[in-house]
Amino acid sequence: MTIIMPHVRLLCAIVLLSLGLFACSSTDPAPQQPDRDELAVEKESGVLYVTPVDLFTGEAARLKPFLGEAGAVKLAYTGNKRMIKCSLEVWENGQMVQTISSMSSAMNQKEDSDVYSFDGELIITIDEVKTDEKPAPYAVKYAFVDEQGYSMGEGEIPFEKEFSSRGGISQQEPMQIPEDGKAIIWGIQATDKRSMTFYNSAEETVKQAEWAFVATVTLTD
Repeated sequence: MTIIMPHVRLLCAIVLLSLGLFACSSTDPAPQQPDRDELAVEKESGVLYVTPVDLFTGEAARLKPFLGEAGAVKLAYTGNKRMIKCSLEVWENGQMVQTISSMSSAMNQKEDSDVYSFDGELIITIDEVKTDEKPAPYAVKYAFVDEQGYSMGEGEIPFEKEFSSRGGISQQEPMQIPEDGKAIIWGIQATDKRSMTFYNSAEETVKQAEWAFVATVTLTD
């Protein structure tokens, strides 16, 4: 009997996402949650809990060459908001200048109540588009994954110029976001200078970046 570890199941889901094989709102069982240090607090209603996920550890590291750039976070929420939304944004010199795509997914409603919940992951993958266009754009695919299935969105990152350096932006520590707040959870930054600065906070990194692409999460009615 073969046992597939939870983090490997999550990587299999990302492979399907990168290949465009996720079906929106699929009824297939979602990958189980990866083993990850949980927030050492009792989860409160009306708070979105965001926990970083290490995708390429252990056996899962062998899948990294096939995925391009990819990131994920675990999301947990219970409250009165009905939808969870991911937006793809472009920032320049600390200011958000463009939203290139967004996608909302309905959360699970508790029977006979106005209480909704989500307990799953947000997964993002980025791949360079094969084109003669210079600078080449990048295709983005992103999906909310929970026990109910999948909801997927797509977008394309425009580059107005070629940058000399590029690096990933990730959220290093768990976060607690009020339900009317916004979480920057993953992205990339670029510059034509010789160096870039990274901070433990994705939000601080984005504010200091010359150019950045980020995925954000919000809750809506």
